[in-house]
Amino acid sequence: MEYEGKKCLIVGLADSGIGSAKLLLSKGAKVTGTDLKLTVKDFFNEPPLNEVQLVLGKHPLDLLEETELIILSPGVSPGIPLIKEAKRKGIPIWGELELAYRNTRTPIIAVSETHGKSTTTSLIYKILKDSGIPTGLGGNIRPALTEVISRVSFAGWLVVEVSSFQLESIDAFCPRIALILNIFPDHLDRHSTLEEFETTISRLFKNMGPSDLLIGNLDDTKVQILMEKANTRKAYFSTKEHGLEGSFVKNDIIYTRYEGEETQVISIKDIPLPGLHNLQNVLAAVSATSFVGVQSLQIAKAIKDFSGLPHRLQKVRELKGVVYINDSKATTPQATITALKAVPGPKHLILGGSDKNIDFSEMGKEIYDNNVVHVYLIGSTKYKIAEALCLAGFSNYFMLENLPEAVQLAYEKSKKGDTVLLSPACASFDQFSNFEERGEIFQKLVNELI
Repeated sequence: MEYEGKKCLIVGLADSGIGSAKLLLSKGAKVTGTDLKLTVKDFFNEPPLNEVQLVLGKHPLDLLEETELIILSPGVSPGIPLIKEAKRKGIPIWGELELAYRNTRTPIIAVSETHGKSTTTSLIYKILKDSGIPTGLGGNIRPALTEVISRVSFAGWLVVEVSSFQLESIDAFCPRIALILNIFPDHLDRHSTLEEFETTISRLFKNMGPSDLLIGNLDDTKVQILMEKANTRKAYFSTKEHGLEGSFVKNDIIYTRYEGEETQVISIKDIPLPGLHNLQNVLAAVSATSFVGVQSLQIAKAIKDFSGLPHRLQKVRELKGVVYINDSKATTPQATITALKAVPGPKHLILGGSDKNIDFSEMGKEIYDNNVVHVYLIGSTKYKIAEALCLAGFSNYFMLENLPEAVQLAYEKSKKGDTVLLSPACASFDQFSNFEERGEIFQKLVNELI
């Protein structure tokens, strides 16, 4: 597509909106940006972004006059009146992911849903980069993909974390390799049902063909069913031995198999990341990078050197024999269940945040069964979670106003050998700007304890 002189409207001016604006301006487009937050204007004071015409605090319908292309940020619902009217008018609506794809020749490895996306994406990036392969990292993990595409030649790879929100607004986007890690209910405030959520995920491979590779979790039935719909080459990863292409565990060693050749990669005891979920993340990364052609010794070395990401089961400190762990990235009940199973010993669990219309009943049962001493409830979901705990027969919880109160009370109640775990099972937007801010504040509060 030619962008010179084209009138483009960016709806939502966070990271992806800024990246989109820079790319469109570099192509000679005339760019208008709109956002409900007035504070985003601070990002548009310097060149080239000062060329963007800003409309803030509202999304007026008259913005559509003469607009030829809309770039919709993933944080903005496609159900707002402005986008509904744009669809009625037949104005093309792309996400930032689509815009980046249409402006690069570099093949893409896309990692999607539900849990472990950031860890797996980062590990694939590290394996490729450490192997000397030109590689870029972007997408939902940050930076925006539009900020990255110019840095990587078409002889390399772009490793992209893809969220369900981003998949809503793709059109031609087609990864060379795509991974579906697992499927659990998430964002049911936006995807009204699990079936709708799964349909959105299937958009990941809708443009992929027989020469492209779709990698899925063989231990997840929902992933298996979804992959059957794909017209691609398929590979699988599993914590058990299997006879298909992909990766698997045999005698506590990870192997990979492609075109009949089975290769030993790494012993699971050499993986520094804790928990079954991280073993699955490693298996997914092994499947992708082996297919690319990275040698097993190089893969193993990168895995051994990978310490994980902030806010994912991150040890903050040990104080008076009590370990404090920041798992702020756990924004769903299933992520919290995963953390409970990964952390040994008695646990003091901090829960709660903003509501994504997700059921907490299964988590309540897991809390009852996984050696949780006390639960400290905060945020707008605290009453909903308390109800799930009571139904599970767990009554050792405290209703608190905020995170500082929860940290202080957990400090007072815990004893040597216990773990204080922030794993909220909810989004952060009721009291924090994002999960990173929540995790950073938790770390600050913990480090101030004496």
